[in-house]
Amino acid sequence: MKKVVIFGSTGTIGVNTLEVIRRDRLSFEVLGLAGKSNKKLLRAQIEEFGPRFVCLEEPDTELRVLFRR
Repeated sequence: MKKVVIFGSTGTIGVNTLEVIRRDRLSFEVLGLAGKSNKKLLRAQIEEFGPRFVCLEEPDTELRVLFRR
């Protein structure tokens, strides 16, 4: 299994990369996601892929709650 971190996961390239991963879930594990400002999309990606690490350009209390597991 390949472990990946995707910088710019909410942009065009990041979204397309996650689509490839979505089609072959057994070959990839998403360890981290980084986005700039699309909090809604980043939240959906966090819920779907369950990364251990997330970076958002501006801190967001609402997203931090997802990591208190």
